[in-house]
Amino acid sequence: MSAENSFGVKVADMKTIVKKVKIDQKLARGLFKTINGDAQYLAGLIADPNAFTAEEFEEWVKDYTCYMISEYAIA
Repeated sequence: MSAENSFGVKVADMKTIVKKVKIDQKLARGLFKTINGDAQYLAGLIADPNAFTAEEFEEWVKDYTCYMISEYAIA
């Protein structure tokens, strides 16, 4: 992930957001489309794994810019 595709948000700060948002697939989809690494990571944290279609999951795997999101794709 290049620096211009990231704001440098701390994971701890994102997890504070996750506690408030919980699961929100619509928001996760919007965040992922930004192509910002921080937003994509947050999207992975709030996404509903049961709401993905196979095609959408493949798109996320192909288009992620944040290496940390691969933790969720593999898990």
